[in-house]
Amino acid sequence: MYKERVKNIIKPAVILLIVGMLYAIFYGITGIGIPCIFRQITGFKCPGCGISHMFMAIFKFDFASAFKHNPVIFSLMPFWIVAISYQTVHYIKTGDKKFNKPINGLVWISIMALIIFAIIRNII
Repeated sequence: MYKERVKNIIKPAVILLIVGMLYAIFYGITGIGIPCIFRQITGFKCPGCGISHMFMAIFKFDFASAFKHNPVIFSLMPFWIVAISYQTVHYIKTGDKKFNKPINGLVWISIMALIIFAIIRNII
């Protein structure tokens, strides 16, 4: 069972990593990114606008610029990485996919922070 759970984690993680790397290479060469449908429809920036620029800045170790592109997601990322790592290890050990209370709290705090950020970034 343990080995099956590891496979369940590794396969999609590797696919996501490969797709992300290919997108980063394509974006770095062409400057063409995924357009924000929310922004195209409404004219407003969504909470995720700037993520491509943020990640490209992170890849260049330009953390100040990355923060400027999307300060909320940049600030929440370390917490998400810890939560995803914890949840992954917990799933591999136990097979339990349920989030515990601290991770649920982080999800709700993240949602609220992103909504507030979206409102503020479009007012200012």
